Amino acid sequence: MSANANRICCGFIRSPSGWPDSPSGGTGAAPTSSLRPFRPPRTELLPAPQPSANGAQHSEPPDEDLDPEADEVDSFEQHVDNLFAASEALKCKRRKTTKFWDVKTIESDGTIKQLHLSVREAMKPPNGRNIVLRFNDRLQPVGNEAGILSGIVRMLGFDYTKFPICEKDWRKVRSRDKIYNECVKELFHFEEDSGGIIKRTILKMLGRAWKDTRNHLYHYFYKEDLTLEQNIKGRPPGITADHWRWFLDYRNSKETKEKCRKNVENQSKQLYTHTGGSKSLARLEEEEVI
Repeated sequence: MSANANRICCGFIRSPSGWPDSPSGGTGAAPTSSLRPFRPPRTELLPAPQPSANGAQHSEPPDEDLDPEADEVDSFEQHVDNLFAASEALKCKRRKTTKFWDVKTIESDGTIKQLHLSVREAMKPPNGRNIVLRFNDRLQPVGNEAGILSGIVRMLGFDYTKFPICEKDWRKVRSRDKIYNECVKELFHFEEDSGGIIKRTILKMLGRAWKDTRNHLYHYFYKEDLTLEQNIKGRPPGITADHWRWFLDYRNSKETKEKCRKNVENQSKQLYTHTGGSKSLARLEEEEVI
């Protein structure tokens, strides 16, 4: 992309002046660019892979654990609201209280602020505001900022316009780097390490969210007592018939069922279980130290 090209990210347009400087000494330097909201264009249809000749089989396998498009919206705020509404449809009916996080932010003029934000608020156009990410000595995100990063990553993974479901492997999803650069790095303020550890960690989080989304979609919308065509007719909103047909064919294939069976078998052999809820081990370790 040329230096003069505007960068589109999560509903913002980045001015040509470049990325904000990373914080120094924990206080932060003033970013040099500003953000302004824009009206997202209609997403172009992605070509759907051809389904196999066997078609989809009608039995529900265990959860997948293997290594699109939406209507035009009036504004990015509405786009975020739509994502949250769709996400709620895949959750249990019991209501949860909105989670707020006390996080450190840096404004476009370099001012450091402590704000009380929800994931929904953090994803809306910040007008030059970035959430300052902190990391431990292993370059893992920690603190409340890591919590809000986790929530945003889950929402990005749920967005079929960014990560289409019709790929067998997360590593083959071509939009990974684009979303990392134009969404994660636009919402958060941090300095990348030379070895790329931070980027790999966040991409792994995005990959997990993408896989979890596909599992939820499959178990929520696929009905084994219906025909293939009936299942395609009842597909999730925002996913084309070709993409959903490909996905059902993939999930119900013998190869995928066998991989799922092995994953369940391997999980049953685990000696230790993570009991920290949605918190990562890095965040739990930091809380114990504090």
